[in-house]
Amino acid sequence: MLTATPIIDAWITEAVDPEDALDAIEAEPASDGHNVVLLQAKDDTPLALRESIDDISVVNRFRLYLDLLNDPHRGREQADHLRQEVIGF
Repeated sequence: MLTATPIIDAWITEAVDPEDALDAIEAEPASDGHNVVLLQAKDDTPLALRESIDDISVVNRFRLYLDLLNDPHRGREQADHLRQEVIGF
């Protein structure tokens, strides 16, 4: 039986060295196949309006909603759930 492996996209600020981020989450770089993708933009625009939960910065819920709508892996289903349960419309 094959099981799906979760894939996580995580934005990190431009100030963080990607190698340090990999070390912090105890991940190893991979040339193909992946479970975690670290994304980094030159100006941190994707992290604008981020929210804080228990002292952890998380993506803005509306940014997440739009990103999920564009995700080909069950993104529409996840976006609908987020919209109903977290955003509230």
